[in-house]
Amino acid sequence: MTAGNMLLDAAGRAGWYAYMTRSSGAQIRGGEAAAMMRLSTSPVQSHDDHFDVLVAIDWQNVGRFSAEIPMTSDGLVLGDPDGGDFPEQIGAKGARCADIPFKKMAKEIEGGR
Repeated sequence: MTAGNMLLDAAGRAGWYAYMTRSSGAQIRGGEAAAMMRLSTSPVQSHDDHFDVLVAIDWQNVGRFSAEIPMTSDGLVLGDPDGGDFPEQIGAKGARCADIPFKKMAKEIEGGR
């Protein structure tokens, strides 16, 4: 949720409009979570019928959210190669995939958590 909130704040500061919904498990803290977001230069009031980009830190709980994140073959999936194998539920949608080492990059940030 932190990454979604940061992107939401950055979009607002840049003068963009944004709409975000969240989905999470029953845990009070931690556990699986997804932030679905729509960004635009004009006002938005809902999500579109599909998402263009999926950013995954890990794939542990993708089955929990795959039905909530419709994608097309025009989409792009950014996933951490250390987060596990690219799941069939997402690959079947035909989106392009790019490996981005998110966790490794985060560890290299001086003063980061």
